[in-house]
Amino acid sequence: MIKMVVADDERVIRKGIISSIDWTSYGIEIVGEASNGHEAAQLCFSKQPDIVLLDIRMPILDGLEAAKIIKQSLPNIKIVFLTGYGDVEYLKTALKLRASDYLLKPVSADELVKTVVGLKESIIEEQKKSFETMLYKNIVEENIYVLRSSFLKSLFANPEIVLDPVKESLLKISLEGPYFQVILVVVEDIFMLMESSVNKNKEFVLNLLANLIEEDIYEKYRGFVFYGSFGDNTLILIVNLSEPKEVDEKLLNQIKSNAKKYLNVKISFSKGIVVSSKKQLHLSLKSATNSKFLPSQLTEDEVELLNAFMALDKEKTALLVNKIFEKLEDQDDKSSLENTYKKLSDLILTKAKEICPVLKDEFVKSAAFSFNKQESENMKKSLIDFALSCIDKIQNVKESRHRKIIKDAISYIEKNYANQILLSDIAEVCGISPNYFCKIFKEETGKSFVDFLNELRINKAKELLLSTNLKSYEVAEKVGFSDYKYFSMIFKKYTGTSPSKFKEERQK
Repeated sequence: MIKMVVADDERVIRKGIISSIDWTSYGIEIVGEASNGHEAAQLCFSKQPDIVLLDIRMPILDGLEAAKIIKQSLPNIKIVFLTGYGDVEYLKTALKLRASDYLLKPVSADELVKTVVGLKESIIEEQKKSFETMLYKNIVEENIYVLRSSFLKSLFANPEIVLDPVKESLLKISLEGPYFQVILVVVEDIFMLMESSVNKNKEFVLNLLANLIEEDIYEKYRGFVFYGSFGDNTLILIVNLSEPKEVDEKLLNQIKSNAKKYLNVKISFSKGIVVSSKKQLHLSLKSATNSKFLPSQLTEDEVELLNAFMALDKEKTALLVNKIFEKLEDQDDKSSLENTYKKLSDLILTKAKEICPVLKDEFVKSAAFSFNKQESENMKKSLIDFALSCIDKIQNVKESRHRKIIKDAISYIEKNYANQILLSDIAEVCGISPNYFCKIFKEETGKSFVDFLNELRINKAKELLLSTNLKSYEVAEKVGFSDYKYFSMIFKKYTGTSPSKFKEERQK
């Protein structure tokens, strides 16, 4: 319901406005009335209305003065001035105060309703836009490192690209230089990082590390962190330098120390060369990847294999193992085959333990199999079997965890459906990102989060309509809808009829 205050020193007019129109049928609630400007201002401060009807000529404090005071504390309130005076000066003052409308007495009921309902619709639209803006900002904040990655990949791929300054600002990216350095941050034991966090979600714990790094390095170098394509144990840090000198080693050591102290994780840095232009950032990144701190050098196919494995894509994992071994078989080099097998099996084992630490012992046992080193086909088959076995085990654990998450989410929704439930709130309760929550909620329930919530609310509304004497707009509020018009629309979507007709038909 949209709240409104009526202020007029003439009691007959004031009472007429309040009682001669069925405001609740228009989704308007009269939360107070005032006979002077001082009372009107006090009412507005205590009741926080969306709209106030103000007579200009009132004792103690006139409508114009009251409006000035009200606007100072409630800048978004809609003010409609009522007056019997057509004085141009009054109109000018009202416009300066950003009045929403100006009606001359005597005003007809139709004209007053039209004005107020029009303001109500604009208020609802503003609220929706405000909510969408807040939601968008929340999504950006929660996924900032991922969003930065997609934005900056284009820069590394095409050094000539012109970056969008609006996106730079939104994603809190500072590329002011004049010199730059790319540094890879390698988590040497991501398992420890996940175990040290109450929330075991990998995205969450990596965000903790990214936040810690940015807090330490932003003041001096305006550095920022994002996810790269070197596996989920590596973050990319870009720093701005005022002169062509590398980042202070003492500061990097301090970050290492803080990571160990606060997150119980060991990290190392792989520093790229200092460059003098945004267009050369890819050169700094390339030199960073050649550092001794990184794991064994991987070919493009091997990186793609690890990404497929981490995505739990069994078909692509098997295809890429075949592709890698077929290339090596053409070279007829048994030593390379054996080395590649050992390297990839070790990497898959490491990644499996990182993805699902609770199964680390099972993964180690699965890896301890014998194979015939003289025949490449056996090595290839053994590696595929091992990788697919790990994927099966991980998926079983994830599916079980997903069921638990969605069970908790449904319990939370059933307890709080009468209140405003934001996607970000329920995702936080479940300890996962909003995007990931939406994905697994649909997989587990067959419905989107919004559809599930609306269906639950409408079912509760039907129960209240049939078991109580509450009016439809009161039922809407009881089940979590702040906008009666929207409630009616959703109710009809799920039942095929309006709330009032539904009640009439069932009570016959």
